Amino acid sequence: MCHRSYSFTWNRGGKPAGSNPAPAGLYTFDVEVIANPYDRDAVRSQALTVVPGPVEYLGYDDGGTPEDESDDNHLYYLRWYALYSGRDASYGEIWLYDPDLERVQIWIVSVLQCVVHENCDGLTANPNGETHGVIIPVPVSLMDKAGTYRFVLHFYDDYADTYKNHQVKAALEVNQQAPEPALHIWVGQNIARKLIGYQDVIQQVNNAFNRIGVTIIWHWGPNGLGYSMKKEEYGDRLNLPSDVVEEANRSFRGVHVLLEDWPKGMVDKSLPPGYRWYGTTIRPMIGSKYQYSPRNAATTYIRFDELFEATKHNGVLAFKWALANVLIHEFTHAASRGRVDHCKDHSLQCIMYPNLSDFHQRWIDHGFALYTTRSPIDRLLGRTRTYIVPLGPWHSIDEVFAIREGIGLNRLDRNWLQQR
Repeated sequence: MCHRSYSFTWNRGGKPAGSNPAPAGLYTFDVEVIANPYDRDAVRSQALTVVPGPVEYLGYDDGGTPEDESDDNHLYYLRWYALYSGRDASYGEIWLYDPDLERVQIWIVSVLQCVVHENCDGLTANPNGETHGVIIPVPVSLMDKAGTYRFVLHFYDDYADTYKNHQVKAALEVNQQAPEPALHIWVGQNIARKLIGYQDVIQQVNNAFNRIGVTIIWHWGPNGLGYSMKKEEYGDRLNLPSDVVEEANRSFRGVHVLLEDWPKGMVDKSLPPGYRWYGTTIRPMIGSKYQYSPRNAATTYIRFDELFEATKHNGVLAFKWALANVLIHEFTHAASRGRVDHCKDHSLQCIMYPNLSDFHQRWIDHGFALYTTRSPIDRLLGRTRTYIVPLGPWHSIDEVFAIREGIGLNRLDRNWLQQR
């Protein structure tokens, strides 16, 4: 038997010849040493395998003290994870990493509530896989950065008696991401029947927001026929059914919009007839910390039939572009949480101009703009960074940044920006 020990060093900045350096991220690895076919060892456990399931947003917990936010938590539901081993895991932790890849919190698995089994410590394993699910309370103060948060599952086997050093080994870590902030559109039954034949329009709306790094998630309801939405008793704001809200809260991060057709016979008092835009967005109820969540979403009405009548003399294509631009216009109000208002300068041909104009009946593209910034380190080194920001139908960088920040995203993101 081999009597020597082995050591190794991972040079994080190094790269093999002829290869590219790995991008920033969380990496897990194993090292295996083989002296001969009968004498081998590895850093990671070969006896315990961890398989992760999805992480979903469960809701907001104010700790029973609505006036005190210091004890508030976001509740995340690790719907399931499976442990494969001939023995139960001896210990387990869940680590939270923020968007800067810094570990900001650790939870001991045996202390968390397992929602799959009663009175279970979340460590039970078997050779065919034992499934668990836990609820993870994340202090609100830990999730103040925009970007992706990652939950890493870190478990140890219980085979110390079989190893030379008589110590348990950690299984290869696995991770799941918290849901990315997105623009969630909940489609009502009336507008669903009309939009179903205009998937090309939906795609144009998606393309516009994708270009600035914002994902739209459309929720079409049962069988794609839309959701039944109830209008509040005093006003025009809509609400989702309570059971849908409960399920939807798992996608809390981002902005939620309830989209519906403007009811016939319903008088629009927001604008005079000669100064009309064919959509209306109503902000969520004020005074609530749940603004723009499924339980207190923005409401957008589209005057589908009126828009068709106003543009039909210019052809079907003009109506499609007008419909796409009306949707983009209204979703901009909601996505920016009201920060992007109407643009009064007709010469800019901006998507946010309040009147339906001829340029709204075609694709609007303002190309790109340059954005220059300097971090504290840049100032010390005497340098600046210039980014190429796509504008699309919006005419200013400020509008684009307001949309991204409203959704819960960073202004600058290498996934959608090019550095000049």
